Amino acid sequence: MEEIYHVPGEHGTIAEVIDQTLYDDRSDASDDLEKGRIKFPESKLYGRGKELAKLEGIYYELARACRDRAEAAADVAAKSNSKCLEDLNDDDGGDSESEGTSTLAASFDFSRVVFLSGYSGIGKSALVNEFMRRVRANTTIMDVAHYPKSSGVTTFLHGEEKFDKAYSIGIVRGSTGKSSKHSSSVLCISGKYNEQSSAVAPFSAISQALEKMVFEIVPRENESSKENTTTCVGLTDEQKSKATKGLASKVMQKVGFPFIADPYSADAVTNVEGGENSEIINTKEESEHHLQQSRNTACDESRRQNNYVCWESVRHEIRNSPIIQPGSDGNKILRGAFPVLIPLLERCELSETKSILKNGGRKSRAGSIVRRGSGSSAGRRGSTGNVGREEVSGNVGGTSDYAIKESTLEFLSIVFRLLKKPLILSLDDLQWADRLSLEMLQFLLCDRELENVMVVCSFRSNEVDENHPFFKVMVDAENVRDRIHSTKDEGNRDIASVQRIDLYNLSPAIIGNFISDCIRKEPDEVATLTEVVYQKTMGNIFFVKHAIEELVRKNALYYDMMSFEWQWSVDKVQLSNFMSDDVVETIKGKLQELPLPMQKMVIAMSYIPNALDASILKKIMHGEGFCMEEEGEVTTLLQEASNEGMIIYSVENQTYNIAHDRIRQASREFMAIEERDDLLIRISQVLSTVRQTSQSEWCLYVAVDNLNSIPPEKTDQGDLAKLNFQASKLAQKRGAATRENELLRRGQKCLERSEIHWKEYEFTLHIYNAAIVSEYSLGHLTDAMPLIEAVLENARSLDDKFIAHLNKVLCQCEATRDYDIGTEECAKVLKMYGYDFPLSPTKADIMKEEVLLNIVLRNRPYSYLVNLPVKDIPVFELINHLSRFSLLSGKTRLLTLIAMKAIRISLDKGIDRNLPGILVSLGAVYNKKGKIEKAY
Repeated sequence: MEEIYHVPGEHGTIAEVIDQTLYDDRSDASDDLEKGRIKFPESKLYGRGKELAKLEGIYYELARACRDRAEAAADVAAKSNSKCLEDLNDDDGGDSESEGTSTLAASFDFSRVVFLSGYSGIGKSALVNEFMRRVRANTTIMDVAHYPKSSGVTTFLHGEEKFDKAYSIGIVRGSTGKSSKHSSSVLCISGKYNEQSSAVAPFSAISQALEKMVFEIVPRENESSKENTTTCVGLTDEQKSKATKGLASKVMQKVGFPFIADPYSADAVTNVEGGENSEIINTKEESEHHLQQSRNTACDESRRQNNYVCWESVRHEIRNSPIIQPGSDGNKILRGAFPVLIPLLERCELSETKSILKNGGRKSRAGSIVRRGSGSSAGRRGSTGNVGREEVSGNVGGTSDYAIKESTLEFLSIVFRLLKKPLILSLDDLQWADRLSLEMLQFLLCDRELENVMVVCSFRSNEVDENHPFFKVMVDAENVRDRIHSTKDEGNRDIASVQRIDLYNLSPAIIGNFISDCIRKEPDEVATLTEVVYQKTMGNIFFVKHAIEELVRKNALYYDMMSFEWQWSVDKVQLSNFMSDDVVETIKGKLQELPLPMQKMVIAMSYIPNALDASILKKIMHGEGFCMEEEGEVTTLLQEASNEGMIIYSVENQTYNIAHDRIRQASREFMAIEERDDLLIRISQVLSTVRQTSQSEWCLYVAVDNLNSIPPEKTDQGDLAKLNFQASKLAQKRGAATRENELLRRGQKCLERSEIHWKEYEFTLHIYNAAIVSEYSLGHLTDAMPLIEAVLENARSLDDKFIAHLNKVLCQCEATRDYDIGTEECAKVLKMYGYDFPLSPTKADIMKEEVLLNIVLRNRPYSYLVNLPVKDIPVFELINHLSRFSLLSGKTRLLTLIAMKAIRISLDKGIDRNLPGILVSLGAVYNKKGKIEKAY
């Protein structure tokens, strides 16, 4: 009987598998544990084909325009170069200026701007990421040849002197003259603002993008081990001598520039012809051969270092920039505003033998880019006196917004111009950008010097109205660029250099395709599910994903392990009831289901706007009671959180961040306020420790902001005052005057609540003086006066009261606009410091001062002043204001007396930075009186 009912393969028995053609292996899958987890397609972009094609079209048109411009310049330069080399044998000099190296079009033909708008979660970031991925993968884009702005030639130097400023006759910065048949990569950099980081530090997204650029273009140590060695490897001594002495001296005589053989190749000068007294390439054919050979080898060397740009060209250009060359004001400004550039700028430093930088008589566009002009709101920053000057301002006169913009423009212009293909710069969530970032962006987008770049500016259309600061940036950029543009496409149609692309919600059909791919069913099979999800999300892809996950968590949508497919067994109404109307509430539900360690980690990360590495998160998790001995344990936890879609991982920087601002919002609302305060204290302690060891400025900003949000009774107010003061100095160094002022106000309030108020005298004086200068520089006169009175009441010496006295005079004059009052108050304060200036000097007073001045001069001319040492003499700032007020109130005789006394003081103590302003005021008086010669 048993054999009758024993049928192989049925009723729970297992039969031998003879034919595997129809074998169902779904139950044998190794990912059984993953079958109940919904997986969203990562390699497919849904419903954005039209917008993606438009972005690609804009970029390819830009690449074509840049390539055509470069080829036209190459043709002109080739003719000019041949003529230049032929003239080397002639005794007559000649101008080697190449018309091909001049600016071909003073317009926005060689840059593009796209303003990408859409609601939160609509897919802006996904679109831009897919666009950049596709462009990087396209190997058909030809390289662009780049030419210097001015002509010159390249020179070869021995030993430590590897490069000098050299342009021209065909040695073209790492390019082949024509478009290269070898395809290099497209450099794509990006940065993202968020609500917290924008309030913490200026330029946050721009800094992120620059950090990625530095990572890509600066060669690693093993790639640049030959940086400080001669590039003459492979040449004989005789060849080196011919290449560097004979040819160099000849070109210097004929062209007026030192000649440097191609710095990227030893082969550029290996076949120099000529006898003992003739080291010149004598024929046109030979010269063209050597030029082409040097160019090709330069490109090969560049590709060995990286695939975007020739690093040596970048370093060479920065070294010779009159604005940002090593040791210049602009270079220091870049280091302060964008610390991420420090590794690149340090690699551009010259050796001691090249420490004397030459500008070649060129005038810097930025002029005196650090000091602000007196008399304007920007010029108020100089009112710091001598007490704690370093602690108050960090540098003389602070850093103006204009100086930061000019230095940044110069740096970006150099790098972008040298790239082999146009760069793509993406800035996301610009609705949260800080004021300085928006001003910087407006400055860059409206400047024609920024070339070879496509800028994609993404923002939330529902958060940017006509009154939003970013709206003005868009309008100004569109007005300027539309007014000055001349590019035509192949059909002779105008191509706009600035365009807007608006993203809207996806259609039900597209959402149906997405859901069908997620649960591996046909679109018509998921029609009911699609209809319900679309009604809740209206086609917003971010909301769609979380709605589907919520259905899975609540088992309304489940994976049937018997039929091996996703199913749902409820009707439309029930499905709809399973989904929350608010995506934040949906994410909170997801947080509730996460394992406790992951939940704690995501919540902690939500209070840190910057990306974090595993080492910092390990310390934070240790503070939360989860002791993880190895970073690998943290990495595993982070990977699981990434799989859940809560965080994202940056492969380039090996850092982690919250995936979306709605996740950040939900995570913050998930925790009770009492627990939140304790968490913020622990996070701030970790970040303060990291700041001390890693010099990460953002750690200090975040720690201070977190502690400032906690009730005062839970923190040490004295320590918090010091942290606010440290952060304010960083903000001031970056030119963030508003942020600096906010931190100083908070620090001053903390100080007043603490036990160290005026007990730690030096610190209290420094923070009050810094606050006084900040309030006045921003025009907050009524806020500055109580601080001034507090210093005048509590300061111990006259020198300690100088900043208060000075700014009190300025506030009074600014409030009344009465320059007579300003003159009187200045004279009173100067008299306190031992300098007497009669308000109504007589001719006798003038003659007396002139006699005293002649005695000190001892028959030396006024030009002797340039030989005096430059010193910081605080009282000169007050004297400068006195001369300005005298000029504005028409007291010319007093102004003459002030100028003579200032010169006399300078001859005794040295030249202060305010002396030129005093002399200019006197020159204006002489000029008005018609005494032109005396004025000059």
